[in-house]
Amino acid sequence: MVEFSGDQHGSRFIQQKLETATSEEKQFVFDEIVPDNALQLIQDVFGNYVSDCSLEWSHTEIRHNRSYRNCLSMGRRCKRLY
Repeated sequence: MVEFSGDQHGSRFIQQKLETATSEEKQFVFDEIVPDNALQLIQDVFGNYVSDCSLEWSHTEIRHNRSYRNCLSMGRRCKRLY
């Protein structure tokens, strides 16, 4: 998932699939990204779109967990580097 997200076409494919994915499928993507691979994807030119989409479409209870908040914090810090 992470490697595929870093590819231009892979990233777009995943984003399109997330638009119509079930809750379980979205949860799977979220679990693949957070917390172990979030920083890698956030810093990647194509992967950051997948991380944004997966966090945006995650369940409300997920948004409130520590991993989610840490990812957003890391993302903000990374974007300031550019």
